[in-house]
Formats: sequence, structure tokens, C-alpha cells
Amino acid sequence: MHRLTALLVALLVLAVGGGVAPLAAQEAEADPEAAECDVTLPPADPLPVGATEPVASGGLPDPLAAMPLETKIGQMLIAGVLDTELGDDERQIIADLHVGNVILMGRNFDSPEQVRSLTRDLQGLAQTANGVGLLIATDQKGGSSSGPTRTPASP
Repeated sequence: MHRLTALLVALLVLAVGGGVAPLAAQEAEADPEAAECDVTLPPADPLPVGATEPVASGGLPDPLAAMPLETKIGQMLIAGVLDTELGDDERQIIADLHVGNVILMGRNFDSPEQVRSLTRDLQGLAQTANGVGLLIATDQKGGSSSGPTRTPASP
């Protein structure tokens, strides 16, 4: 888990600004006219004073508009679940690293009730920690997560 945490932290550092300046400098060297157009804008206030809450299509509040950059980055990451229950590692990656996507594999399936409980716990944690639910995927290559196999009836 420590390697995963280190990788996610490195991705966050790069996305927040660790890798942006060198790229801009390389582009300026390649195209001197582009350097003249380089303007740094102040960070946008997600909700200026006196403004109403940002609204997405359909008239509902937009949960992404006021979301911090670190949380938005985490929402693009996908992680696996180690067992059939919510553990400390899953709590950390969802609550602290803001991971927004989870994939379930065969090791996560015991019974329909257990999977329902696991996904309910995962969704509740994500909603509490990040203000949005998870996208939950499953591996369906024909292994134990796809359920019993059926043979077609003979004609």
C-alpha cells in the first residue's frame, strides 16, 4: 500500500504544478512568439462573494465547481479493494487520496448480500469524504466475479 500511496502523491505533485513550469519553458524555447503570449492568470475563486452556487445542467448544484484540485485529481484515479469488507487501506485511499473509482475483482465477491454491503459502505465513505459517490466497476472476464456459467440448452 505504501508504494500506491507514494505513486498517488507523486501524481498529485505533478498535477498541482511540479511538472508544468518545465513544459512551459520548453515550449517558449521552441517557439519564441509563444513566450510573448504567456500570461499567468490569478486562480479563479470557485464561488465569488455574492454569487449563487454553481449550477450544472438540469438546474442541480454542480459538486465539481467548488471541489479542490487535489480532490478532482483523485476522482480520476481507480483503485482495487483488497477483501470482501471495507478496510483501512480503502478508507485511506477514498478519504485521504480522494479516489473516485473502485474496481471489484473475484476476491471481493462472497454473496450478493456481502457485495451489496461492501458497495454501500464504499459509497457512504466516498459521499461523506468527497461529496460525490464512486464509480464502481467490476472485472467481467469470465472469472469468479461473473457468477456461475450457464451452458446453453441443447435443441
